[in-house]
Amino acid sequence: MNPQRLGESTVTVPISHPGAPGKGVNAGVGWGSACQHVAMETPLIRRPHPDEAAELMAVGAMAFGWSPPADGPLSAWQRAHFEPYAWCAEVAGRPVAKTAAFAMETTVPGGGSLPTPGVTSVAVRPTHRRRGLLRALMTRQLREMVEDGVPATVLTASEGSIYGRFGFGVSTLYAHLEISRTMVGFLDSAPGRRGGLSLEPMDATTARGILPGLHEAQRAVTPGMSSRPALIWDDIATDHESGRHGRSELFHILARDDGGRAVGALGYRIESGPAGSTVPGSVVRVHHLIASEPDVAMDLWRVVLDLDLTRTVTCYRAIDEPLPWALVDPNAVSTRAVSDWTWMRILDLPAVFGARGWYADGEVVIGVVDEMFPANHGSWMLTVERGAAHLTPTDREPLVVGPISSWATLYMGTVRAGTLAAAGRLEGDPGALVTLGAMFATPTVPFNDVTF
Repeated sequence: MNPQRLGESTVTVPISHPGAPGKGVNAGVGWGSACQHVAMETPLIRRPHPDEAAELMAVGAMAFGWSPPADGPLSAWQRAHFEPYAWCAEVAGRPVAKTAAFAMETTVPGGGSLPTPGVTSVAVRPTHRRRGLLRALMTRQLREMVEDGVPATVLTASEGSIYGRFGFGVSTLYAHLEISRTMVGFLDSAPGRRGGLSLEPMDATTARGILPGLHEAQRAVTPGMSSRPALIWDDIATDHESGRHGRSELFHILARDDGGRAVGALGYRIESGPAGSTVPGSVVRVHHLIASEPDVAMDLWRVVLDLDLTRTVTCYRAIDEPLPWALVDPNAVSTRAVSDWTWMRILDLPAVFGARGWYADGEVVIGVVDEMFPANHGSWMLTVERGAAHLTPTDREPLVVGPISSWATLYMGTVRAGTLAAAGRLEGDPGALVTLGAMFATPTVPFNDVTF
């Protein structure tokens, strides 16, 4: 993986056609039977047009197997097609593939905030897959971001095998928790139990005004967490029927301190049990639990774990969620899955490394493999002193080498250097890996609960 062996080449983006195997993004992969009869003219990569909202959503509906909302105003994802960094591929006068991005920022270790457009709505019609359209769109989108001086970008991946090839690496994980209400009992020493806290229901309009500020307060102390775009806050307030999937409306509860200041919020839906099921049998699905202080968070947990006629609570939380350890029986909380959430693509390596805080001094020559963006590619001297990093190009042989995607994963502190090396995502000197592990370690586990 020595970057000095790879050269500083840029990626070309040929568009493959049926009958031309071995070209484009999926070289050597046969054409699917559904596509064999479709002859494709040379696509036009262009900006989406304002009158194409329905057609662009139809591309996503076919790719992901869902129907766009028909109720109320356009959803955030429909409006994202007309935000900066949105592109589509036109064939025979109509869009057949697309990508978009929300304006977002992400908190990095140490509390800094990095501009990170949130890539979204990436889709290709099934009839036009495996012709290089995805690569053409992603390459154009990422190059435009680099031209604009954007340091990094993020996305959430419906298929984890897709985005590593574009230099994205997993930057946050989540735990899918399932909590049995009948087993819940809080320790006497658990934080919370209201104190000066007051709880009140709030309607969607009130929530739209209060939730963004609470989220930003939590984001400020949570590495890996992204800002939630205004378009998505609008969606949460609108609460499209099509987004409920048979569950209740989104209920909101607000927590205030004894001075009347908003300090936390809970949002949840209730999924009723099937007809004829034993009561209580409903499932509570937590949409968000926002709190910057442990006692506020625990009191919001007490609320959702004490709802009448419910049996189970499910949620997506940080992998070090404190709730199980606040209960008499931690087994009341089951972890159903631990999975990736945010993926980061580093576009400007020195800017990104310089933006975070560091918790251990050290010096290591690292090798970064990035064929798409040569400015990142090569050997770098990484020096950390007094909580600040300096990254300078060097001709010295790197002690640890890896693709740009692995440095994105290491950057947030999600996975240690030794673990990535054991998995084959980094390689190098064992002592240098230990040093890097200490340098990149963070006191807070990164987490992001923003869907985009």
